[in-house]
Amino acid sequence: MKIFNIEPSANTMHATLIRENAPPPPIGATIEWAINNSCNLSCQHCYMEAASLTQGKRTSEKDLKWEIAQQIVRSAQVICISGGEPTLDKDLFDLIRYFRLMGIETWLGTNGTVPRKNLVAEIRNSRLNGVQVSLDSHNPDIHDKFRGVPGSWHKSIEFLKELKAEGIPFGINHTVHSENIKEFSDLYRLVDQLDAQFLYVLKFTPCGSGENNEQYCLSREDEKSFVLDTLVPLGHTSHIDIMTSMPSWNLLMGKSDENSVGCSHGHSIFISHKGELLSCPMVGDMYGNVLEDDQWLESFKEKTGPLRDRFNISGDCSECPASQHCGGCPAISQTKSPDPLSDGECWVYQDILRQFSPRSG
Repeated sequence: MKIFNIEPSANTMHATLIRENAPPPPIGATIEWAINNSCNLSCQHCYMEAASLTQGKRTSEKDLKWEIAQQIVRSAQVICISGGEPTLDKDLFDLIRYFRLMGIETWLGTNGTVPRKNLVAEIRNSRLNGVQVSLDSHNPDIHDKFRGVPGSWHKSIEFLKELKAEGIPFGINHTVHSENIKEFSDLYRLVDQLDAQFLYVLKFTPCGSGENNEQYCLSREDEKSFVLDTLVPLGHTSHIDIMTSMPSWNLLMGKSDENSVGCSHGHSIFISHKGELLSCPMVGDMYGNVLEDDQWLESFKEKTGPLRDRFNISGDCSECPASQHCGGCPAISQTKSPDPLSDGECWVYQDILRQFSPRSG
């Protein structure tokens, strides 16, 4: 059952809110693990600096990685291996085979540009469930500028074509920003031609490297037009599964149901290459270390409890009837307001959902 349904029409947006509450999925069932913090690109939005994850050794020692992996299998049902750039790590496929042997659904997040010999064959032989590849434009110049290295677009496209030829499932991670938002339809057509299984749309967030690149931030009007005129119609018609990092966008696209928790901050687990526990690397707060506490999962749940309390919110979020299934975006809120529990940038509430607020009228 959908929580919020938007039906596009020529002149209006008809909204229906369905009030439902349901328990969130088990904490610790899905984990992202950055196995290193080395990278061959210099992206304008990299979040690794937001949590000081670029400090210390460039990569984990081999035995350290295996200690972290052994902790992960205690709770994970699904894991996404990221970085840095994970394909730079010589232990990557040994780790993937270990997770698959333990029955864990395993995904790889990569920029698809590392010239590693027989990379696609290694992916196929490792029984990896799928790959997530970053692609930020159909235009090589826009993509390369954002990723900081000329020629990266062509390398990513060749990698995606190889995955397609081998029948390996993959999806696209796309960060929408001020310089590529107008050509999203062209990007979508390229993703369709590549036969991607899904398209994950992220909003540029000014944290980490992004703090010094605020020119990429979306204007309120550009974001609103993009969501209502492009994402919402695609949510109803696309045969590609389109997901987004913004819970308010997912609400409008009809992607939220009674099991949705909205913002995953407090629900999801991100583990750094040093074993540090975070919930959202863009927010940067740490909640322990898997190498220092055998009860790290219970400790994480306890420390992040307040983040899951959707009644512990303020500002417009406290007025919004969809707050239990949204939660705003703390990563963006903390860059705009001293109160990270109040998403004052949310036009979805101000322009659409306010009419459903118990205090409206």
